This record gives sequence, structure tokens and C-alpha cells, in this order.
Amino acid sequence: NGDIIDVAALSSYDKNKHKDYDCTLEEEYDMANVILDMFDALIPGAEKVYLWGNHEGRYHKWHADVNNRKYGDMMHPTKAMKLKERGYKVYEDCHNDYHTIGSLQIMHGEYYNIHCAKKHLDVFRRNILFNHTHRIQTYREGDFCGYNAGFLGDIKSPAFNYAPMGTKSAWANGFAVVYLDS
Repeated sequence: NGDIIDVAALSSYDKNKHKDYDCTLEEEYDMANVILDMFDALIPGAEKVYLWGNHEGRYHKWHADVNNRKYGDMMHPTKAMKLKERGYKVYEDCHNDYHTIGSLQIMHGEYYNIHCAKKHLDVFRRNILFNHTHRIQTYREGDFCGYNAGFLGDIKSPAFNYAPMGTKSAWANGFAVVYLDS
């Protein structure tokens, strides 16, 4: 559901914020490929979907600068993580793409506020699952529910030092397993 990589090397937002974390984009891709190898080994033959998050989306912002286009697509997350070769259906527009399973719309997420599960439900008016805020929340209204499923990361990692302690204190490790009842 996106953000398996940070893409700090291409981010203007993170400029000068990773003073104690020195990781190249290539190293990020290498680590992501190790994790994806583990996922792929656990779910052979399954339908696999990869939704870009706002961090993978940093590539498009970076590549939009004409000075960066000379590098071609060698830093493209989908290529570097071999997603298509792995058999993933890939959605690269982190702000507009979603995948639907039954009546559940799965997206990376857009809103980042204290009641983000409610905000997503208010805007999209359907069952929705997202991870953008790294928090765990649910909000139900009538027949619809918004699920914010947390994230899978080590909050103490220097990779997250761009975020202040107060922000990280709300983050929670978690993931979602979806069962469909016909």
C-alpha cells in the first residue's frame, strides 16, 4: 500500500533533515527488494498489487524537473523494485489510484489529520482502507467504514528522524488482513 521506500535522496522536503542517516537510493531499493523477496516467497501464486505512496511519488516530482530527466528512468521505483517482473499490478498515481476488493477501496491515503479515518470516509463515502498516516484508526458510519491500518516500520530508526517526536508518538505498527464474505 505504498511507502516501502522513503526516496529521501530525491526529496526536496527532506533536504538537510537526514543528518544522521546516510542511505542512498540504491541502498533503499536493495533493502526493499529483500523485503519484497520475503513477501513473494510467502504468497506464491497470489494476486499482488502495489499502490505507490507519497514517498514513491517523490520520483515523479523529481523527474518533472527537466534537469533530472537526463537520468531517464533508472531511478524509477517500479523498475528498481522489479514490481512488474514480480507479477504485481502497479498503480503509480499515489493521489488518485486505488484498488477495489469487493466493496473496499484500498488506497495509500490522502488526508493527515487527527481524525483521518473519518475524513477519508467523509470524502470518499465508501468502505476505505489506507496507511498514509502510519496510525491505526477505524471510523464507522452507517454501512461504511474507514480503516487506517498503521505501518510496518521501526519508529526508532534514524530513517524516521525527519519527523518530530510528537508525530512519531502517534504512529503504530500494524497491517490489515481483509476477508470477503459473499
